[in-house]
Amino acid sequence: MVRVVPLFIVFLIWSALEVANVTLLMRHFLYLPTKNVKKQEVIWKGCLFLCIVGVDVCLIYHNLLLVALIFSPLMLVKSAMLLSSFFEVHMQQVAFVVFFVVLVSFVGLNVSLITSFLPWPSGQIGAYLCEVAGELIVFGLLSILLVLRRKQLMIFWVSKLSTFDLLLFALILYTAGTWEAGIFGNKIQTDPTLKLLFGVMITSIVVMIVRTVIIFEHKRTLETINGLLEDQVKQSTEYYQQLMEQEHQTKKFRHDTMNLLLGLHGLIQEGKQEQALAYIEELEGNLDQLRPKYHTGNFIADAILSSKDTKASKVQTRIDFEGKIPEKLVRDVDMVIIFSNILDNAIEACEQLEGEKCIRIQSMIRKSMWAMEVSNPCREIKIMNNQVATTKAEKDLHGFGLANIRRCVEKYDGNLQISCDGGRFRTMVSFLIQ
Repeated sequence: MVRVVPLFIVFLIWSALEVANVTLLMRHFLYLPTKNVKKQEVIWKGCLFLCIVGVDVCLIYHNLLLVALIFSPLMLVKSAMLLSSFFEVHMQQVAFVVFFVVLVSFVGLNVSLITSFLPWPSGQIGAYLCEVAGELIVFGLLSILLVLRRKQLMIFWVSKLSTFDLLLFALILYTAGTWEAGIFGNKIQTDPTLKLLFGVMITSIVVMIVRTVIIFEHKRTLETINGLLEDQVKQSTEYYQQLMEQEHQTKKFRHDTMNLLLGLHGLIQEGKQEQALAYIEELEGNLDQLRPKYHTGNFIADAILSSKDTKASKVQTRIDFEGKIPEKLVRDVDMVIIFSNILDNAIEACEQLEGEKCIRIQSMIRKSMWAMEVSNPCREIKIMNNQVATTKAEKDLHGFGLANIRRCVEKYDGNLQISCDGGRFRTMVSFLIQ
């Protein structure tokens, strides 16, 4: 009984570190949404967590390794089960936690093999102290990665692999780790060269799996930008088609103007005043349909605003524009990318809110500068270093759109600034007029 207490303490420390690592993973790398914490749920899941740890300690203490192996799936999911009290955890995330726990265990195994010359305690306690060391190493690595990403020194995402793929990777790591322990633990006598080759193989497998799970910025950014640019080209085509249709209707109206005026002249000449007034009102209605709703001074901006106004009205949002937009400062394609992305972000933010909303646009031309500010209501968003720094959903909402805006703005030596205060998200772009 005396020896089982230290083993249980080591297990508790190991489990606490595992929970800390999985919490870090869920909050800052998987971006799982939080949920309302229920005290009773936390209590019973916490008790179940301790029961799982306690049963596993007893099985190992009594050397019931086969039963412990059968019981191991509960050990792999215990942290996901506990943290489901705080985060919205689904089957895919549970599979990712299983993969992560096996990966950390693999790190702990290699710590024990590499540091076999150190005076580790013998038996199960020594083995699980190495697991604790593995948890500490991974916690340090996750913390470093988080700092590097926040400072924009390394940008990456966790890929959305299927549940099957994640469990398959976990099985590969578990099998490789067991095999590695047998060979490097000298339980199997093997030629040193074969041991070296085996070590290289194991390392390669782990690197391949980790690179598959983690998507770095370059590949994902290129794919996303390519998709966004295709959308922008499509939008540009649609805007030009709208303008061509509007121009066609205007020409058609001008062509019929003489006949319309002759008809109006005839009604007046015959003294049919009421019919003439009704005729004029009908002409005014036709003119209103041809007259653009927005007059920015830039025909492509007018088309974009008209199109986005229709989209915004579907989510109970109106667009108010004030000022002028220069006609020739920015190329049409770049105007589409800049203006469309800003308005799309604003409309999508409004879509998340209830009631009537308003997107305000103020555009000013002052001597050698053009500045435009777009503000929209939004949920509270943190801005760090002129970047969105909150949940994954908000990053997806603003991130790549802002990246495309920034790329186009910098092409003209302009400036992009974003801010969020008082429940409104503001995007300011400014250009020097040469």
